[in-house]
Order: sequence, then C-alpha cells, then structure tokens
Amino acid sequence: MRKITFLAIFAVVGLSTWICLADGKETKGEETEEEEMAEEEMIPQISPEDSAMFIEVFETYLDYDMDFANSSMKYAESMRKGAGKDYHKSRKHIDSMFHDCIELVKLGDYDKMLELLETERLNIYRHPGNSIDNEIGLVTVFAKMYNQIYPESTDSFYMKMLPKYQFMKTHIEVKRALTDEEEFHPIYEEILKIIDNAHEVLGNDSTYDKWY
Repeated sequence: MRKITFLAIFAVVGLSTWICLADGKETKGEETEEEEMAEEEMIPQISPEDSAMFIEVFETYLDYDMDFANSSMKYAESMRKGAGKDYHKSRKHIDSMFHDCIELVKLGDYDKMLELLETERLNIYRHPGNSIDNEIGLVTVFAKMYNQIYPESTDSFYMKMLPKYQFMKTHIEVKRALTDEEEFHPIYEEILKIIDNAHEVLGNDSTYDKWY
C-alpha cells in the first residue's frame, strides 16, 4: 500500500479546486467548416497495438489506492461542506466512464470513446487515478486519436492538444513544489519543448495558452 501524505492529498484537492474554477469555461479555437466536417467524418485507423494500449491506460486509472481516495475525500470535505460527497460522486462517475471507454475500444467505437474523454477531461483531472504517469498515457491516447484527423504538429492538431500539454506541465510543477522533489519528472523538458513548438505553430496566440 502506498504511503498517504498530506502533501499528496493537497496536490489532488488543490488541483481540483483550480479545475472547478475553470469548469465550463473551456476555450476552443476557431475551426473552419472543413475541419469540423473532417472531425465528424473521422474514420480512425487504430492499430491492434494502439487499441491494447488504450485499454491499458484506462485500466491503470481504475487501479488506484482507495485509502488515498478516501483521505482526499475527507480533506475536500474539511475545506468545504459537501465537497467530499462531490469528490466521491465524481470518482465513481469517472470509474464508470473508463469502464465504458474500455468497452468502446473493444467495439471499435473510437469516435464515442474520444467524445467521452473530451467531455469528462476536467473530471478526469480530479480523479485519484490521475497520477502524472497515468496522465502521460491519457495524453498519448488523445494525441493518437487527433492525429487521425489532423496532421501532427499542425495548428489544428495543437488547438486540440495544447490544453492537455499545459495541464500536464502544471501538474508536474505543482507536484514538485509540494513534495520538495529535487528534479522535475523526466518528461517535463519534453513537454516544455512541445508547448514551445505549439506556440510557434499557433503564432504565440494566448487564446490557446490554457489547459481548461
């Protein structure tokens, strides 16, 4: 059983508070009619290897420490009455969503899978299974899916992916600050490079410089 620390719980609940403030305010870039049609008519060419990877990612989100989840719920309740109940309800909802995503992958319904992940993305960030390593897997799923619609590293691709990279950057920075780790997560430098490249492609437009 992993050791439960106050700082780890604070990191989860603290990030959740930021997410709550952003909920319902997700900024989306302007899309052309052709891009919208392309997304609607998407026929993903997902390999068996990628399908297996998707399922593995979703299963890792379901394999979390219940002691940690319960401690986070109690801490949330101590910060605001009713917050613990909301945390528990959201956790169960996302558990169910990941089970649905696993079934959708098995059925080959990747469009619906992607729709579910996008709809619940901010709630996933609140989930106790959203460790940095698990989030890397989730971002990989998003990237592989959107690369089926848009060429990688184009403005359309980054309009979809930059918010995910921005949140991962924030997640890594908050965890390091709260746990006094000497080094950033190994993927941190790569994430910075991706974000810099995204800004270059998007013309440094601050419209896209958000994770929500």
